[in-house]
Amino acid sequence: MSGSVTELAQRILGGGYVIDVEARGAAVGDQLSAVPGVVRVQVLAPELYRVDCDRDLRPEIARRLAPSCELLGIRFAEPSLNEVYTRYFDEIRHAA
Repeated sequence: MSGSVTELAQRILGGGYVIDVEARGAAVGDQLSAVPGVVRVQVLAPELYRVDCDRDLRPEIARRLAPSCELLGIRFAEPSLNEVYTRYFDEIRHAA
């Protein structure tokens, strides 16, 4: 594997854009997963979600959550090289 962290994240994580969303409300994770272009949603803490996307989806995420949730914050998060490699080796282990 070689490339920038963003390129590796695109290939390994399925999304080159990582967005942290702080939100309060019902079924936030489900609503985030329903946004077209979202590849994966992780719950990092209560009211904190990490969203892997195929492009910058901050406006779409904000619109999706606005009617039923309180959006507390939304920002880009850099995927770490460690996160990319961990996922890569986990996938290899599960494939074996």
